Amino acid sequence: MKKFVTFFCLLMAASISIAQVTLQPIVPSVGMVQKMQLWNLIILNNSSNHYVAKIEIVLRDRNSQLEILNAVCTINIPSGATQTNASALEPIIYNYTQANTFNSQLNILPVGAYIACYSLIESKSENVLASECINFDTEPLSPPMLINPSDSSELDIQPSQFTWAPPTPTMMFNNLQYQTIITEVYQGQTATEAIQNNLPFYIEDNLPINLLNYPSSNINFEKNKWYAWQIIAKDGDNYAAKSEAWIFKIKNDSTASTIDNNPYRLVQNDLTGTYIINDHLLRVKYFSYDKLRTDKINFYDDKGNVITDKEQKILSGDNYFEFHLNQKFKKDKKYKLVITDLNGKTNFLTFTIHSN
Repeated sequence: MKKFVTFFCLLMAASISIAQVTLQPIVPSVGMVQKMQLWNLIILNNSSNHYVAKIEIVLRDRNSQLEILNAVCTINIPSGATQTNASALEPIIYNYTQANTFNSQLNILPVGAYIACYSLIESKSENVLASECINFDTEPLSPPMLINPSDSSELDIQPSQFTWAPPTPTMMFNNLQYQTIITEVYQGQTATEAIQNNLPFYIEDNLPINLLNYPSSNINFEKNKWYAWQIIAKDGDNYAAKSEAWIFKIKNDSTASTIDNNPYRLVQNDLTGTYIINDHLLRVKYFSYDKLRTDKINFYDDKGNVITDKEQKILSGDNYFEFHLNQKFKKDKKYKLVITDLNGKTNFLTFTIHSN
């Protein structure tokens, strides 16, 4: 009986001792998380004991429960409160159980949902002094930002491209992809309500770049109807962030009809071949990623000499230009139209005037 009482007292003393040490991780519940932030800790030792202990961390994907990494370091724990971080706890030994866990430059966790479990273990006895698990989600600092068509724009023609800026920082993504959703907006709806409640007019998944070429073979947008569009960024199959929802419509007027029925040749940076025109009227289409600006469009002969230049207002998005070529442009000679964007990238079109 005496032995039992002694054992019980020792057990209670150990329990009290363990309960007197608490561990509190300081990791943001949502946002961008670096590897070193996992070690921002407050340890409270309410006993008079001084401990030499090790801290163990096991990090898992909260959805799949797959272990991503485990890590361990040693710490001296005096009586009272101790606040510590990765620099103070060096050396730290990491064991990565999933490849490409952290970005190599900034050691940022990819977008996802995580659970980190901490154990504070006395080195000599291997007793667990404290343990704690926390949940946190990582997401980019800014979501995708829509560019074109601009919000509430009334377009002369159907948009051929939709563009947006990627979420930042992009190094949080191992496999950045986009989903584009376009839907009709009914009377009394906001753009967000239309995206959430209406059947999509068009949807495109797994886009690897921040640009959608709207297929000409797809159903045309109806004129004088508003449409909402939104971009969802994903890391592989996992949701990451979504843009605002913007709206646009195509106007029903004579200008749109004229443009639709005339051949406008695309000006871009990788064109091959020569465009033949039958008179001195050249019609071109140019898509600009830059902000609104006024700039010169240059015309060159086949020897690289400047024939003329035309000052034009260049909008962000689709531009349609008509150039009435003067007598400096001879029939059956090759000429090149060149537009240079704000990044110094040249876009061009080679053409010749056909002789009858």
